[in-house]
Amino acid sequence: MTTIMRHYKRITQCVATTLPKAIKTCLWMLKITLPISLLVRLMQYYDVMDVIGTAMSSLFPLLGLPAESAVVFFTSCCLPIYAPIALMATIDLTIRQATILSLMCLVSHNLPVECAIAKKTGSSFATIFLLRVCSSVILATAANVLLPEDARIFTLTEGCIDCSNLYDVISVWLVSSLNLAKTLGFIVTSLLLIQSLLEEYGVIRYMCRFITPLMNIMGLSSNASFLWLIGNVVGLSYGSAIMINMVSEGQIEKYEADLANRHLAISHSLFEDTVLFASLGVCAWWLLLFRIPLAIIAVWAKRLSDKYMVTNQLIISRNHQPIVKHAANR
Repeated sequence: MTTIMRHYKRITQCVATTLPKAIKTCLWMLKITLPISLLVRLMQYYDVMDVIGTAMSSLFPLLGLPAESAVVFFTSCCLPIYAPIALMATIDLTIRQATILSLMCLVSHNLPVECAIAKKTGSSFATIFLLRVCSSVILATAANVLLPEDARIFTLTEGCIDCSNLYDVISVWLVSSLNLAKTLGFIVTSLLLIQSLLEEYGVIRYMCRFITPLMNIMGLSSNASFLWLIGNVVGLSYGSAIMINMVSEGQIEKYEADLANRHLAISHSLFEDTVLFASLGVCAWWLLLFRIPLAIIAVWAKRLSDKYMVTNQLIISRNHQPIVKHAANR
């Protein structure tokens, strides 16, 4: 009974700690997403979206996406992942198109904040920014080529609702906002509670030891295993304090952290973000199968590039050595 009571107290403590955090997080998310979704609906009503779509019509259709997807992607680059989700509910998408757009948003979201975190942990802000944006385009291109046809309507899409006046626009926005608030509230609370329980029972530390052998395959050092785990379980924004502390305390060298940042730039929050999009109807396997290999390629490309540069410098220094000696003899 004592053991049961002890576990009961630990679990209730996790719940008590998580609920205020979940409420605060949900309110913050809705504060961002709801005004944006209303703005987009007004832009649709006043045909502004058509103007933007026409301007971008030469790019996003090449990726298998409607031109309006450009607004979703650019919003994603500036804000957390929940903002583009709100916008995806305002345009007509098939499951296939939603998967392609989700891949782009999963890689390129909240860039000002997350690239700043990467800079704090040993990487260049500009390098990570460009890596994420370019990777988004690469993944979208690959997905457009490889994904099978799927004409089913994306679950968040409201369909072609004819809003003949502003009252209709507001009414549709209120209904969709209520549905989005319920979905986000459930998912965010569940994810934060699971995270709290994993930390309370030390599962994250155990998982860290378990994945250490995988680090070599990914091109990362064993020291980066906890950093990788934090970035994928908790996320870059939530785990930034832990990641920055690891670098500042010398638990991981800056070069190793830079390699981990390159991997996490493309493949991070595998648990939270993947579950989030899967709950909205996107196939989780595609989101994983595309991002993880590209993240591994990005790390190995950096390692091989650095090795090539070091080798070239050694060759150049050896070639100049006799000249230096000859000059010295003179």
